[in-house]
Amino acid sequence: MLSNNNVNFLKIMAYKARLKEFDQILDQDIVNIRVLKKLSFHGIPDDQGKRALCWRLLLNYLPPEKGKWDSHLRDKRNLYKQFITGHTR
Repeated sequence: MLSNNNVNFLKIMAYKARLKEFDQILDQDIVNIRVLKKLSFHGIPDDQGKRALCWRLLLNYLPPEKGKWDSHLRDKRNLYKQFITGHTR
């Protein structure tokens, strides 16, 4: 029978392995959305902003190509500013 310490250790190791899987996917120049969906099915760890980033990718708010993220976010922010400016007059 496993002790509480062993069970906790196993949970921590499983969590770390899961984080590593997410890191491997998110560190690619082009994120494989199909693999990200599969991995995310059982939950996305809320570690170092991974959950927010994964949701942005899964909802197509960000393109899978990392090189486009900065300009894409800049464009989205500008669009939002235009929307706000147009509705506050």
